[in-house]
Amino acid sequence: MCSRLRYWQVNGSLSNEAACLNRPKFSFKEIVYFHSTAEVLCRSNMDPDPEPDPDPGLTIVLLGHSGVGKSASGNTILGQPAFESRLSFRSVTTDISTITEPVFGKQISVVDTPGILGSEEKIRTRCQEVLQSSTPCLFLVVVKIDRFTKEQEKAVDTAIRVIGDDGLKKGYLLFTAGDYLNNMQLDDYINEKPDAPLRPLVERFEGRRHVFNNKTPSEEQVKELLEKSGHLRKARPTTTRRIVLLGLPGGGKSSSGNTILGSGQFKSDWDLTSVSTVSMSKSAEVAGHWVTVVETPGFTDEEQLQSQKYQEIITESIAKAKPGPHAFVIVMKLCRMSGADSALLNNLTKLLSSDAPNYTMVVFTHGDVLGSQSIDQKIKPGTPVSECGGRYCVFENKGRRRSREQVNNFMKTINDMVAANNDECYTSERFNLAVRTRQPQATGTNEVPRHTEPRQSQTVDSGCWEAVCRRFCCCQRSDDTSSDNERQPLLHQNDQDTR
Repeated sequence: MCSRLRYWQVNGSLSNEAACLNRPKFSFKEIVYFHSTAEVLCRSNMDPDPEPDPDPGLTIVLLGHSGVGKSASGNTILGQPAFESRLSFRSVTTDISTITEPVFGKQISVVDTPGILGSEEKIRTRCQEVLQSSTPCLFLVVVKIDRFTKEQEKAVDTAIRVIGDDGLKKGYLLFTAGDYLNNMQLDDYINEKPDAPLRPLVERFEGRRHVFNNKTPSEEQVKELLEKSGHLRKARPTTTRRIVLLGLPGGGKSSSGNTILGSGQFKSDWDLTSVSTVSMSKSAEVAGHWVTVVETPGFTDEEQLQSQKYQEIITESIAKAKPGPHAFVIVMKLCRMSGADSALLNNLTKLLSSDAPNYTMVVFTHGDVLGSQSIDQKIKPGTPVSECGGRYCVFENKGRRRSREQVNNFMKTINDMVAANNDECYTSERFNLAVRTRQPQATGTNEVPRHTEPRQSQTVDSGCWEAVCRRFCCCQRSDDTSSDNERQPLLHQNDQDTR
């Protein structure tokens, strides 16, 4: 316990505060007296204004129709029955009320409002006061998920109009009656029917949504809301997973990376920009793990797979997944599997080591083309799936339907693979060892080199070489049904041998 006396320093001497009120320039010192000892804390050449609060707190405003669970949500946030909440045919909350309590070490003021229809003007005034305050704010537009009526829709429109564009940027759609979902995910419920009214509602909030179960309130759902809205620092998970995506251009690597991370961190190939020519890494928390996804450039054809560039891309991707990836994921279109897709795994095995398939799995994109069919009907022996232990997942990247469910299945496959590899990743040291092993051994000292002088390289005109390749293809048997993708490696092998 201490008492504080403030003195102002003027011309080198201490004077009382009243004597210095009219002086335009001054500095101050605080003298703090403790019970047993006296300690002088001097602050010189400082502005007399108090320092800003390192944690300015948060104001949460609950908006929406009568009976949707605004007061109950306020009680869930504060962790106590602060607002009256009960079943009634009439609105229980008739006026705006504010209660402030510490939540996760932060001073949070919850503003409970009556039904917005009929109270629009006074709620608008309160919202403008909150927006003009220096305290950070969060507007929660509350919707009861089990009965979204026309009145609720009208109330949401009114709430958006009341808070304006500035408030909407700080707004979240809060669904109540989360117990109605049972074990169903919120995104699955929203997207269950394409013409359902909730989907365009979520789009108006640019995907910012959360769900509360106020019947069994818990701190965890409040913590998740504060973290995803950026008002509570999220602790990074201790377990990590590093994943490298490989595949042909347009196979869906960027979209799959976004599906895994739950955000649009990678630019999709459908953008009007060129496909990336360098590997990129992005990270996020996924299913209780800190996941880093490395997207590699697309390989244009099988010739590129056999070139030095392939090794450079793998080297770069392993470096970006330091100390090494837990999984190499081959991404391919379900409706466009080709010889080049199969060559990805074969070349990966040649480049890394014979146990590379132990660190590899397949993700099929465009899962919507399956319809009612099973993916098992399309997997045949000798495909990349069978060669990497039967590990695969199917992604539907177009919408958010079942996105979390498919990501959870994907992460389970990754975790099972990591466990089978004794929690080890494919390290860069291991990669360098594999590269050195593939290099030809130097000749012995007793051996005389066959060619003491370098041979003059012979170049072949590209147009002439293409004519030779065409002639080679024409000499094939007429009943040959092999595809271009199957012929192409043979041509390139002849190319290398000739040169």
